[in-house]
Amino acid sequence: MAKRKTPLSFPEFGRHLKYFRELRGYTQEELAEMVGMSPNYYGSIERGKQMPTVRYLYRLSCALCVSMECLLAPNPPQDETGIRDVLIHMIRKQPEAQCFILYELNAHIVPL
Repeated sequence: MAKRKTPLSFPEFGRHLKYFRELRGYTQEELAEMVGMSPNYYGSIERGKQMPTVRYLYRLSCALCVSMECLLAPNPPQDETGIRDVLIHMIRKQPEAQCFILYELNAHIVPL
């Protein structure tokens, strides 16, 4: 019989959310605004006091560029692929003239 995965506790989910938010370089206020929730509600989620509704979970996953499954996984991925995706996402926010240099730098740090 397959072993059933234990669901995340509220504090564990909050730590995962904080991990991905910081990886993307957002403040709590920025992310809350992006997904349309109050900063107080977002803060209570990240502190492990509440869980988001499915609607907000979806919005958070979209804003953070990770799947809902990844947000709810027992251990968030911390491999090079995740780091590479975050770096590419951040590079795309830069002015076009800087993108080429940053892509080249990224390629030397984390091979594509």
